[in-house]
Amino acid sequence: ALARDGALGAAGDDPGAAPADGALVVAEDHVTELLLARERRLLRDLGSELLAPLASLTPAARGRLSDTLLCWLRHQGRLDPVAADLQIHPQTVRYRLGRAREILGGAVDDPGRRLELELALRARRLEARREAAG
Repeated sequence: ALARDGALGAAGDDPGAAPADGALVVAEDHVTELLLARERRLLRDLGSELLAPLASLTPAARGRLSDTLLCWLRHQGRLDPVAADLQIHPQTVRYRLGRAREILGGAVDDPGRRLELELALRARRLEARREAAG
């Protein structure tokens, strides 16, 4: 099955993202993004609940912590790849994860909540890109 990149929203720099030129892409290569696009309200509600504690941070700190946490979740907790992707020292990754645990509590270490956390973070990123794209 094929889908236009508009169905995915502005995919930005996500690995495997749809091309920005409006070309057709294989939907099976973007199942998660399509799910996130389809279930926006549900995921917005999930994100509002799970990510609410991050609202106490400055926008810059919230962005850094969210980016670090999402990268850590994608790399299944491996620090060195996270540090390399974010171009920061592994100790900085550890510090940020410690802050995430302080702020978000058990969600960071609970496997079921980690999935929800990743979905909420990815949905927020897609929503921000959609808003930025107009």
